[in-house]
Amino acid sequence: MELTALDKLEIMELAARFEMSLDKEDVENYLATFASDGALQGFWGIAKGKEELRQGFYAMLDTFARGKRHCSSNAIIQGNYDEATMESYLTVVNREDLNRAGSAFVKDQVRKINGKWYLILRQIEVDPSLPLLQQSQQAGANA
Repeated sequence: MELTALDKLEIMELAARFEMSLDKEDVENYLATFASDGALQGFWGIAKGKEELRQGFYAMLDTFARGKRHCSSNAIIQGNYDEATMESYLTVVNREDLNRAGSAFVKDQVRKINGKWYLILRQIEVDPSLPLLQQSQQAGANA
């Protein structure tokens, strides 16, 4: 059975809830986007399961995510009635000055459990410009 338009909307909303929970520093809603065995993988490594995800949430805030707005776009979703993948872009901007803080390609593996979609694996591949952007921001802060 193919995904319905409602399934696709719910999957896109799942990504938005993930991003907004990070921006609002709301760990409980962040964790609620993941299945119990869910995982998040990025340049910092991988966090698997709720306890590692909780620790990773605070580590992201303390190192690079605080004070940002995370915006998902260009979602392409494929799958069936209970499993799907979504590829999308992530744009990150600084809240204070609205300058771009980074961008990435995101691949989500999601599963419908008891009628609700959850992240099984979210993989974030930052764009090559991120280290250059961070260097220029640090240079400006040190000037």
